Amino acid sequence: MLKKMTHNMWFKDGCMPDWFLIEVLCRVPIKSVFRFKSVSKQWLSLISHPSFARFYISQASALPGQCQQWVFLFKRMHVEGSTISHFADQHNKPLANMYSCNPTSPDFHILPLPDSQEAKGQTCFIRAIHNGFLLYGWFQYKPYLYNHIVEYYICNPVTKQWFALPAPKHLFKQVNVGFVTQVEAGILRSYKVVLVHCCPQKRGFLEFEIFSSESGIWEDFVVNSGCAIRISCHHKPIFFEENLHWSDSELGIIAYDPYNNPNEFRIIEFPTDADGEYSMSRYGFNSSMYGVHQGYLKYFEVSRPLQQGFSDFKIWVLEDYNSNKWFLQHTVRNEEIIVDDSLHLRMLTAIPVAFHPYDADIVYLGWNNNLVTFNIQTRRLKSLGFPNNPKEIYQISGEACWSCFLFVLPIWPVRIPLSLSAGADSL
Repeated sequence: MLKKMTHNMWFKDGCMPDWFLIEVLCRVPIKSVFRFKSVSKQWLSLISHPSFARFYISQASALPGQCQQWVFLFKRMHVEGSTISHFADQHNKPLANMYSCNPTSPDFHILPLPDSQEAKGQTCFIRAIHNGFLLYGWFQYKPYLYNHIVEYYICNPVTKQWFALPAPKHLFKQVNVGFVTQVEAGILRSYKVVLVHCCPQKRGFLEFEIFSSESGIWEDFVVNSGCAIRISCHHKPIFFEENLHWSDSELGIIAYDPYNNPNEFRIIEFPTDADGEYSMSRYGFNSSMYGVHQGYLKYFEVSRPLQQGFSDFKIWVLEDYNSNKWFLQHTVRNEEIIVDDSLHLRMLTAIPVAFHPYDADIVYLGWNNNLVTFNIQTRRLKSLGFPNNPKEIYQISGEACWSCFLFVLPIWPVRIPLSLSAGADSL
């Protein structure tokens, strides 16, 4: 019988060299890495160095099947009276607790307000998410405006860094907000905030107002469309293939590159077999969703909503991003759906919320005031087993818990250099 060979490694003075520590620590879960900072000054210095973050990111990205942690974040920050745990509040250790999330079983959180006297008594909503950063705004009611934002803020909920942007130049009655960042080796290099005017009437152009970290100012862009167009203010914008995406409920998905082509946009027409008559303006809620799933742009539609429910779910895949070629991937009829006993109200219309970031068979839907999961293969619709009770949000705030964002945590917390927040108010 062959004996198992063992090797002993000895270090001078019993101290492990940096190269060895780096190789070991880069194979440890991130929540443990941050705890190890307290082991010694050597470990603290090593883990805190920017080169360690770069190496950790490269190693983690190369691992097969690597899944980043993620959570659902309610769109409104700080719901007074809610018992739901606040994501990274002042009473916990944010870095360790956030990275304890289970990537296969989502949790639901509310982001706390920053500790600022100016923030008291104001309402704040998350408007967009990208690369582990949030863009949120303080809202102030004005009779002639639907959603006037007093000020926009960018925040990193992992590191608890927050800073304000200068106020936009225009007071559009309704806007849809895009947000894109460029991150390199765990450091935020640049960002842009894009406001697009959601005019009630169709027009032959789109109005953009863009804040750039490079210039530090808001700039106007009016882009001619060549056809009558109107951006929906309800769909969340997404970022894919260097473009932000909004939608016109009739024309399709609007692709816009604020970095390289701010004076142009492209229209990706909806699938030809989509239910064109089902528009938000007619029914008053989201009947469809577009998003990035498994590396593709996908379009999810709840078809032909009726007073007693809906007829089917459909999912299309944009096979070639540079063309308008859609492929119908799934069709699920209403009568095929198996509804959990806890969701006995079958006579409802489902609201598309998000695709699962890793599981190709799972989508998330709003169902009455619940956030539910639907498995495309098993046809089963069931309530999510959150450890907290997000349904209480509706009783307190009047807003359903499915009004939320799917937030994927970065492999390593992204640092905001002082140069990008200079001139802004730090919270």
